[in-house]
Amino acid sequence: MHLSYKKLPRPFSESRMQKRSSVPVDRRKMPTSIAELGEDILWEIFLMNADLDAVLDLGGLYEPGKEPPRSWRNLILGSPSIWGRVIHLDFFDQVKGHWREEVMRRTGDAPLCLKGEITVPRTEDFFLDLLETEWHRIRKIDVRLYTEYVFEDDVWSPLLLPAPSLESFNLGYSYYRSLSIPKGRLFSNNAPLLREFRATGIPFDVNSRWVQQLRHITLSAPFSVPEILRILKEMQFLTSIDLQLGIRAGGEITNEIQDVALPRLRNIVLTTHLMTGLKILESISPASGCGLTMVSHSTRDALMSQVELDRAVSVFARFSCNYFAVYPPKRLALGLTSQSFSIYDLLDSFRLPSSPSFKFAVQLHQSLAWEANRQLIRSLMHSPLTSLHLMELVLAQNAVEICGDEFLKLTQSMLGLGVLQTDTLDLLPPLCQMPSTFPIPFPALHTLKIVTSTKISSYLIEMFLSWRQKCEKPIEVLDLTFSSVSLLGNLSNLNSFKGMRIRWSQQFEAHEYVCGIGTGKRLIFGRFEDDI
Repeated sequence: MHLSYKKLPRPFSESRMQKRSSVPVDRRKMPTSIAELGEDILWEIFLMNADLDAVLDLGGLYEPGKEPPRSWRNLILGSPSIWGRVIHLDFFDQVKGHWREEVMRRTGDAPLCLKGEITVPRTEDFFLDLLETEWHRIRKIDVRLYTEYVFEDDVWSPLLLPAPSLESFNLGYSYYRSLSIPKGRLFSNNAPLLREFRATGIPFDVNSRWVQQLRHITLSAPFSVPEILRILKEMQFLTSIDLQLGIRAGGEITNEIQDVALPRLRNIVLTTHLMTGLKILESISPASGCGLTMVSHSTRDALMSQVELDRAVSVFARFSCNYFAVYPPKRLALGLTSQSFSIYDLLDSFRLPSSPSFKFAVQLHQSLAWEANRQLIRSLMHSPLTSLHLMELVLAQNAVEICGDEFLKLTQSMLGLGVLQTDTLDLLPPLCQMPSTFPIPFPALHTLKIVTSTKISSYLIEMFLSWRQKCEKPIEVLDLTFSSVSLLGNLSNLNSFKGMRIRWSQQFEAHEYVCGIGTGKRLIFGRFEDDI
């Protein structure tokens, strides 16, 4: 059983315009920067601040320590729409219900936005009571419910009612498999405003009217790949999809590729087995610049024939070229190992969190991993990489030699790369051994960052720096900031590279040395003084 709350009076039922203009604003006491703002604009600012999902930080409207103007306080306290947006359940765990009742009174008849993680009975009862008594005006649900027991089926009966105000539904329930909701009755097939549906494990009828109007959907088991593609084909308004671990692959990739055109699709997230994800991606035609996050954690179904590998590489090439053609990469991370391939677009800070992104990180069967790495690298060269400024490399031992020409050609295509970060010095010798008649790898490189947990060889670094000087492309900065000082050893030989800056960190302090201006004694680190 859960607690019941009395329906409280709704004194704030005035129209939006009345709510905006009923409180006089004393501009004489307001901060100068917003002294001329009218009530309508102020109200919109407060409303955005009350949005629990807001991306932008709209704070800082007044100086810390100063009491906000009384007019602001009155405007906020008198706006049911603002109160309706701040039902963050984590803050409603008081022993007595006075605060919960007061907040609900202040919401009037405004739409409600519910958010939070429920871990205690008091907030659990409050949430379930809101479902029962206020379902008709709930606009957003973003709730995780953690419990050690199973609810009776009638607790979820509000979900079977029409949802006239519901725009976003995101409900996580630890015992979701116990929900026996008839799949054809969710929302009574009537949720005209619903745009986002994230509810793993809650059964629903894929033919419901509200499904076709969604902008985002999260799907997982028990749907199979053919079922998912059939659902997606009818969802022409989709802008993002999230397909999670547990989706059944439904057999091998076949020649019968479904054509699922989703012209508005801007983001795809796949967390599943490799072959399952490839089957889905192979059929989807998204919008230009569509982002992709493809993550597989298991090699269980990663064993492929050569034909399947070719098709997998084709899928990667199509999505990577489609994304990078619209969002030319400036910062990338590339990982090559004997069991995996990964590439990340390291987004610039000015990109909004809602912007498309690209991450392809898959586990590969050991028997074909290096061949797959070579083919994936080759396909990557079809993407525009001339704007790339920073590359982070995570390489297994001998990865460069094994990937051979494909990797070296990739380095030659990065004409604008200025900063290279690597976790291994094994990368350096193959680059130095390239014939002089070949184009130089990373022709614009000026900064080498070494991030390693093993002892650094001054010999390999010196060899690479000498080769760059010989090519008339000298390194200007050697950055060892994220390598342990105890592993740097004796780097005094590097003092001969006049003008190059060496950076490191010691006892949480940043240090820099300009080569050639001293004897190089500052480059002798730790107990490796005799290691030259």
